[in-house]
Amino acid sequence: MDRTQWKENNVLMVSVIYQKRAWPIYWCLLEKDGSSNPAEQQKVLRPVIRLLKNYKLVIIGDREFHSVELAQ
Repeated sequence: MDRTQWKENNVLMVSVIYQKRAWPIYWCLLEKDGSSNPAEQQKVLRPVIRLLKNYKLVIIGDREFHSVELAQ
């Protein structure tokens, strides 16, 4: 999971790592500048977790994703 500023767009995305490459599979545009919050992070993670529920998942994020609420 990552958030990036791309031109004027603030994008929160979830990617699948395959053969040492990250492939974005789900994303949303945030209507604000700066970091995402736990609600926005859950919004982008829920569909991916449902889609990949039959697979072993490891969710990785940098220091922006430090929320206890998100981990639960």
